[in-house]
Amino acid sequence: MAKQFSWEQEYKRTWEDRSDKKVHEFNMEAETFYSNNRKGIVRHLHVIIDVSEAIDKSDFLPTFRTNVARILEEFIPSFYNENPLSTLSFLSTRDVCVKYISSMDMDVHAFLGQTGSKWFSLLNGLEGSIEIMRNTMHVKEILVIVASTSTRDPHGYTEVLNKLKTYNIKVHFISLCGELTLYKSISKATGGRFYVPVDVGHLSMIMKELSHPTDFNGTTLSLVKIGFPLPTIESSVCSCHLEMKSIGYECPVCKTMVCSLPTSCPICGTQLVSTLNLSKSLRFLYPLKPFIEKAEGICRICRDKGAYQCELCKSTFCSYCNGLAHNTLSFCIYCELPHN
Repeated sequence: MAKQFSWEQEYKRTWEDRSDKKVHEFNMEAETFYSNNRKGIVRHLHVIIDVSEAIDKSDFLPTFRTNVARILEEFIPSFYNENPLSTLSFLSTRDVCVKYISSMDMDVHAFLGQTGSKWFSLLNGLEGSIEIMRNTMHVKEILVIVASTSTRDPHGYTEVLNKLKTYNIKVHFISLCGELTLYKSISKATGGRFYVPVDVGHLSMIMKELSHPTDFNGTTLSLVKIGFPLPTIESSVCSCHLEMKSIGYECPVCKTMVCSLPTSCPICGTQLVSTLNLSKSLRFLYPLKPFIEKAEGICRICRDKGAYQCELCKSTFCSYCNGLAHNTLSFCIYCELPHN
């Protein structure tokens, strides 16, 4: 009998085939994927923002600049919440690099307050960013938020691409003006991502996605020097902003005062963090398993009616303390105690 055409064959419901063999193969593939998936939890994300004339276009009402400023206000606290050991910096650029800021409490509206002018030079922005990031031991990423459909540069991109690959810097693009071959090619060559948002809501989703730690595929591992500073209540000049502060933290290496954690010591370069910052950053590598539901019991923390139990230490938690352990602390406090 001649072989039947595909439209003559019997209709098959392949999605209903739940044989144990296929389920086992799927689970094995999932375990292999997640076991080899490493996250870069110590990041330096450097954001380049196009502040040329194109930033005041009204494709996203009222303007690109207004929407980018609003979304960055939401992105900054979200980034530090997801990446407590990481650094976030900003560079506004047009034909030249205009302003550079690396601070947790930056004023976004002041940073993007001026009306856009002149043209955009991607090359100058990338070269300036490489000089800022080249000596850091973080997982280095550049995010370019661009509204221009063209770029005026003094020369080609061959040298810059070689530098980006040498220093293992990924370049992500959010092209507000549509897909451009140049932007897409650079992101592909450096292992970054390329996005074209269709509206403001989509742009917000993209920024939320970029706040999560990216996969780390490098074969060379680097040690990062971390210090745990003690709080001080003596009035002193903060080395971060060169302002007088009454409360701060003293670097355990060079005794320099900083005003907030986490941060990098401006003098010796030590990454200054608290133990809570460190534990929160490890939730991507060692996530806290969900507590099992329990019909009765008393919460070990607040003595309220318990509904969940930790499988390891058998401690009981109420709904609120269960959320505190998983969403804020990212670890069970009683599993960490030497004697439960």
